[in-house]
Amino acid sequence: MNKIITMCEFNYYPNMLPLVSGYLQSYARKDAAVADNTDFELYTRTASTSSDQIIEELVERQSDVYAISCYIWNMGLVKRLLGPLTERVPHAYIILGGPQVQGRVQTYVRPDQERIFIANGEGEVIFYEFIKEVLAGGGKFRDRPGLNFWQRGMAITTPSPPLIQDLDEIPSPFLEGAYKDIPFVNVAYETNRGCPYTCSFCYFSRGGEYRKLRKFSQDRIRAELEWLTSRDLMYLFMADANWGVFKEDIEISRLLADYSKKRGSPTFVSFSSAKNRPNNVFEIARIFKDAGITNAQPISFQSLNTEVLKLISRINIKADKIDELQTLFHQEKIDSYVEMIWPLPGETLDSFKDGLEKICGQQLGTITCYPTLLLPNTALWDQAEEFEFKTIEPDTALSDSKIVVQTKWVTNAEYKEGVRYFFATHILFNLGTLRCLASYLHDVRGIRRRELFTAFANYMRAHQENELAFWVEDFAIERGGFFDNGSLGLCAHMVLHEDRGRFHQFLYQFVSEQEWWTDPAARVLFEVDVLNTPFLYSSPPRGDANRFVSHLHYLNLVEMGPTRCVIRVSSEYHDLVSGYVELNMLEGGLGIGGLFAVNYVNNQIPFMPSWTTEQIGNHGQGRIQSNRSLMPRWVELDVVDDLMVEEIV
Repeated sequence: MNKIITMCEFNYYPNMLPLVSGYLQSYARKDAAVADNTDFELYTRTASTSSDQIIEELVERQSDVYAISCYIWNMGLVKRLLGPLTERVPHAYIILGGPQVQGRVQTYVRPDQERIFIANGEGEVIFYEFIKEVLAGGGKFRDRPGLNFWQRGMAITTPSPPLIQDLDEIPSPFLEGAYKDIPFVNVAYETNRGCPYTCSFCYFSRGGEYRKLRKFSQDRIRAELEWLTSRDLMYLFMADANWGVFKEDIEISRLLADYSKKRGSPTFVSFSSAKNRPNNVFEIARIFKDAGITNAQPISFQSLNTEVLKLISRINIKADKIDELQTLFHQEKIDSYVEMIWPLPGETLDSFKDGLEKICGQQLGTITCYPTLLLPNTALWDQAEEFEFKTIEPDTALSDSKIVVQTKWVTNAEYKEGVRYFFATHILFNLGTLRCLASYLHDVRGIRRRELFTAFANYMRAHQENELAFWVEDFAIERGGFFDNGSLGLCAHMVLHEDRGRFHQFLYQFVSEQEWWTDPAARVLFEVDVLNTPFLYSSPPRGDANRFVSHLHYLNLVEMGPTRCVIRVSSEYHDLVSGYVELNMLEGGLGIGGLFAVNYVNNQIPFMPSWTTEQIGNHGQGRIQSNRSLMPRWVELDVVDDLMVEEIV
């Protein structure tokens, strides 16, 4: 009777194609003896699925082998599965793989669980040798490469095999039918493996032989993308560590763009860009933009402090290359977002604030800030004592990680202030709620953005009766919600939709208490910011979303609709308004009478009341990262007669 091999993947996103399982299965089945004596099954669920449900479904299969892919977002779930599986399917072998578990059998497996194994390294060869031993009776796992397991109370580690140099040795799971019965809309896809960098916080940057880049052939990639895009593919994540490092990546991007225009698949592409290839990355981003593919390009600064970059071994990524890339993106109006990490070794609260302020001043796009996570099998994990890290565990049962909340350079109180300051930056800058006023105060009044954002952060802390302010303090800071990848999206949902009216009133209370509020220009630009606050969805917020416009004093409201308004600006403030908002105006001329239409809906989608909190957070996170396409469009108008207003086209 054939051995039943169940390949398990618990992904963050639903309907995700199980890429790792496909590679492992395809490589193992190259051997006719394996193919003839095994039946492979692919089992996928989201990591948020009930562990009780998953246990019952896996036990019902009574498999001979359960192969489980382990990552930071699902390790808490995996740990809850191991005990029940070993007890209720005692004949089964379990093999765990992924960066989270390598070499850590003593952390995740009890000494009496001798049928649980960990794969140490690149999985295909290790898994194939493991399956061969299962078929042979399972008595000589010590002779199989790349395994970490318990045997008679001893933790055993066998030597890892060399990496596969020619990736085409791995048969294509796409082209060989491994996924024929798997419904999917989201795909992680790789064209190469390896990373030349050694960033201490990242598992990609393991150094050694992993620094060498190994590629799949171009013919294979083209054939696989032909297969993938013939399905209703929504989201494609290029899983390469440095997309754009090869000239061929540009050609593959053109191919994807052509498929998207012809087939509508994929609709969204994301990638981690090559660090020192600005021209390649810019060309790829422009290709996707021209094809109408939704894409927000991440620029990974992590920190703007050179001492920090040295300590995390990231100084080899040239700052001038990142600056060059950002200049190109700004000129071509390509969406991008900047990635930062708080608090990294060497970073102080002061240098962190300075870094965020610099990014805001250069208008480099949305700022996304991640917590410093200690990930197993990274250099930073081993430096925790040296850098005097203090950590907490996230308020979630799914993840298995440690959040750094104190370092040699940052106290716990300063860590919290940094998180609070970032959310103030997110609300006022990323969400566009005070962007014009902040620029004016910086440019004209000499009030730095960090002063304004710090004042708002302090204001939120002092006014916990406000729902948003309490959420930042309670969820984001005290309960570790800063770790949640969707926290920025949840914040956007509250500010731009659910509590839009109450937020504007709260913001008005804040600005009206500031010393500079006596400046009429500041008041004008605050009203501009109120009108310029974007919609997160195409459907207007519940209730009177724009009720605060009744408080306008300097801008005259001419027309108010659910997704657009028309305002009149006096000649005294016309140039001021025009200088601080992005206008789509007829070239070479201004409208008559200072009329502007503010159009809120561009490519937003309706809000679905059935969405879960997780879905709201994920959607909001993605939309805010494409901030440029989310912001309202201001169009100068021409007066045709006393009763009619038309846009100049």
